[in-house]
Amino acid sequence: MNFKTRAQRQDERIVAALEELYNGKPVGSVAIGEAVKMEHRQVLKYLHAAKDDGRAKPVYSGSGGIVRGWVPAHVEVSGSLAEQKARRAASAVKELFIDGKLVATRTVARHLGVPAGTVARWLKVAEAMNLVRSKPRQGWMPV
Repeated sequence: MNFKTRAQRQDERIVAALEELYNGKPVGSVAIGEAVKMEHRQVLKYLHAAKDDGRAKPVYSGSGGIVRGWVPAHVEVSGSLAEQKARRAASAVKELFIDGKLVATRTVARHLGVPAGTVARWLKVAEAMNLVRSKPRQGWMPV
């Protein structure tokens, strides 16, 4: 007979809560902790153990290695959220770039239906990824 240790049972509880809470967006470790009534630091310990076992994946918010949330292992995660948003903004710039006219951040924001400040951050990431170029106080163009 093979009995499970307490750590294995806790790990299973955490992964089950993650799968239950996942609805297409990364789930925060605090939300998982509230669902299983466990302290945040304990949840992180079990999430990292689940990551090592290949049962959960972290989703990073940028190149700094900051974890935005967690997804079940079967979910495909391509790059960080910041990179995904940057690609979305860059494709909007490419779509709006007509006759060599630079595209304003506000125009991209209206096109995407997102606040201009948010789009400005996305475009800065896109610029760092070499997807778009900017001319200060003039606008954006695709690379």
